[in-house]
Amino acid sequence: MAKKAVMLEELETYNCSFSKDTLKGVGNACPQLRSFRLNSRGYCRQLGMEYDDKALAIAENMPELRHLHLLGNKLTNVGLKAILDGCLHLESLDLRQCFNLNLLRSCRDRLIKARLPNDSTDDDELDDYESSEDNYICYADVDFLCSEYY
Repeated sequence: MAKKAVMLEELETYNCSFSKDTLKGVGNACPQLRSFRLNSRGYCRQLGMEYDDKALAIAENMPELRHLHLLGNKLTNVGLKAILDGCLHLESLDLRQCFNLNLLRSCRDRLIKARLPNDSTDDDELDDYESSEDNYICYADVDFLCSEYY
């Protein structure tokens, strides 16, 4: 579908599981992409559960991004640095519920708007989906605790 939307400037996804190859394809097919939301719920911080493949695919293939939302992503400092280095026009970055990060000062220093892992999600559209049985609530303070919302 992305190949047919070469003029696409904004793309929002919720609770979608895109592979790094899909993200590369979207980035290559949509060179004018300025705003991208890859948001998910059900994130649980667990030891050894850190993934930068999606962040690296975004950094390498979406250089014109101005706004990026990665709510609930499992990226680490490696992925964050790649995004900041690869998306030089980035103005805003939403990293709420991205609990594998600790090098966040560079976000606040460089970006016009940065939403950090522990910032509230009360204003996010995903809150409408929390009543679903398929979603989970997770706790940032505990590495292995994740319980169903209900």
